[in-house]
Amino acid sequence: MQLVSDAENSRNLLMQSQSANAAFIKNQPESTWGKILSGATPEKINARMNELRESLCAINMVSLAEAIAYQEMGETEAAKVSLEYYAKFIQRTYLETKEFVERLDMIDPSPENYWTQKLPEIENRIFALPSNSPTLCLEEQKDEPETLKNKKCQRPLPEGYKYKYCEHCRSERAQKIKNAGKATLGVAVMVVGTAVTVITKGNINPNKK
Repeated sequence: MQLVSDAENSRNLLMQSQSANAAFIKNQPESTWGKILSGATPEKINARMNELRESLCAINMVSLAEAIAYQEMGETEAAKVSLEYYAKFIQRTYLETKEFVERLDMIDPSPENYWTQKLPEIENRIFALPSNSPTLCLEEQKDEPETLKNKKCQRPLPEGYKYKYCEHCRSERAQKIKNAGKATLGVAVMVVGTAVTVITKGNINPNKK
């Protein structure tokens, strides 16, 4: 019984982390201009995506351990309810928001279509489980042939995707533009300050601290 309690507590903490990271990704602007004006850095986004991947695998294993523990205690219905709760979490966090799973593939630093393959697979496997045999795992699937690919990283793009580049590449491009803008602004301020100093014959020197 202690194992079940520990597994449930661990899973709840992992789910809270998943929800927070998913909300962070959802709130990121999708357009290039939006990324330039208010988007997080690619490093922060990549860190959140890696946390999502890792914690999803962890939740998967903890959910399996909890279901097996219930099974060993003869609580078959409790094992089924536990797995259904996990499936509903996947549905609520990822699948309810239209095109969010596809967007995760476009943001993930890894070019493989991990999210569009694994999340529906996890949900389907949970609901397809017989109540007396809870087995949940992430199995590898062969990638289906893709015709449309990102021009830079060769990541497969969803059918009808409105951009030529995936969101990961566009985030990196937006960060480069922001960095270049900051550098240009700094140079401009220095040049203007120097010009003011020359024009006023040194009476006003904005660059002097």
